[in-house]
Amino acid sequence: MVDASNIDTIAVSSLSSLLDMLALDRVDMIFADEYLVKETLVNERPHLQGQYRFIEALSRDHPFFLAVSKDTPNAANIIESFDEAYHALEARGEIEEVLKQYGMYEAAPSSSSLTVGVPDINGIKQVIQYLSSHDTPFSQLAIDWRVMDETVLRKRLQGDVAVNQTNYDLVMLGNYDVPIWAKIGQLAAFADVPESYDIDDVIGAALTANTYEETLYALPFVAETTLTYYRKDLLLNAGLNIQSPLTYEQLYAMVKQLHQPEKEVYGIGLRSRVGWGQNMALLSVMVNTYGGQWVNQQMQPQINTREWHKAVSTYIDLLGNFGPPNHQDLGWQENQALFAEGKLAFFVDASSLGGSILNPKTSSVAKNVGVTQAPIGTVKRGSQWFWSWNFAVPASSERKQAAQQLALWLTSKALNDALRENYGLYAVLPGTRHSTYDESYQRAIPSASYEYSALRALSHTDTSASAIGKQFVPIAEFTAIGHLVGVQVNMALTKQVSVSEALKTAQYQTTSVMRRAGYIQ
Repeated sequence: MVDASNIDTIAVSSLSSLLDMLALDRVDMIFADEYLVKETLVNERPHLQGQYRFIEALSRDHPFFLAVSKDTPNAANIIESFDEAYHALEARGEIEEVLKQYGMYEAAPSSSSLTVGVPDINGIKQVIQYLSSHDTPFSQLAIDWRVMDETVLRKRLQGDVAVNQTNYDLVMLGNYDVPIWAKIGQLAAFADVPESYDIDDVIGAALTANTYEETLYALPFVAETTLTYYRKDLLLNAGLNIQSPLTYEQLYAMVKQLHQPEKEVYGIGLRSRVGWGQNMALLSVMVNTYGGQWVNQQMQPQINTREWHKAVSTYIDLLGNFGPPNHQDLGWQENQALFAEGKLAFFVDASSLGGSILNPKTSSVAKNVGVTQAPIGTVKRGSQWFWSWNFAVPASSERKQAAQQLALWLTSKALNDALRENYGLYAVLPGTRHSTYDESYQRAIPSASYEYSALRALSHTDTSASAIGKQFVPIAEFTAIGHLVGVQVNMALTKQVSVSEALKTAQYQTTSVMRRAGYIQ
């Protein structure tokens, strides 16, 4: 132990207060858990990101313990049940897998391996499987794949950036992240894209999203917009017809008629799990199509408004009245599974899910799935999002060349052709290349024509500039804002607060974040 007799120590009530004191030079160092520091910086103090480093020589691993208050009813039974469950997981060798789901990986197996961080999205496991079972240019490369929930991955990657660390050679980032990381020098540019890559085949919106100041910093793996999936057989039996474009009022009427919880058929599935990539991803475009926005051109928050109130109320009315059980904590994966099992009449979500929902091997209702555009409110434009997942190489990686070569292959036409040949049309990675959308693909996957049309339309706009105040605000602090507002929306959904109270609090919290970051006075 270091002699601490000449060190003054201070205990405070919160980690955020400690970080504030360190930023103001009121203390010289703080002692805190690494994961909590990163999460606090991302969710509560985004304006302080990049200002701290951990003293690696002083890092220590410490065990964690579960504590239950003696005043808690059945405290002894709770501890006993926890111990039984833990030992059962331990006996089955599943503890490590649980930790990985939360991004807690051991150090890379060796210095020669390439560490790749990716979200658990449709398509990635198929690609990993293909790499491990076929001869490819990377068969001799040791790849340490770190696959986790997208919200967890976002926290881990942003947390690393917040404290000037990196644990990856190749990462998958959203189109929100790429220009922000590029601006602060965190990404290596793709300066020399080979002619064989056929960059002209890449859809314009996906290319623009990965470009910062005319330099390409990432390559698109998948891209998507928003669609409405529905059960044609249920509508036919009820004598209902889909109109295009479908309004949320029309959707509500049909959902109400088709909701049959006694038969385990629920009216609609919508993302509700807290997080900008979860409940706020969908709600953002709902706000847009009711004429609302996150901020105005002066960066003033616009959340406590009539447009937000209408969008959030519509969202809560649909999900609260006609959603499935546990409707307050469902992500896109859970809703996708429910729809594929025949338990949802409607599902509004990403176009990239079409390959799974329409595949007879993974969906029991594949032959009865109908697809149309995302619903609209009072404004037709704004009802669809643009999102892409993209491979980028951290500037701090010591294996940049190998990482970039892998990224080029993972986003290539050659890989898509190989997936199509080996696993069928449903395995094709959507949204990134014009060549994907040939006649056979659009005929096999009904969602493809809607998706391709929307993505081409988006290609005629500057997706980074059009994002101001719309789907997201392209600033580092937005993930904290999205999290805070997502919590308030979920509290309104679960009836802990009213919609008006939730939006008032969200407006106040967002204004505080924007003010601390210096965007507004």
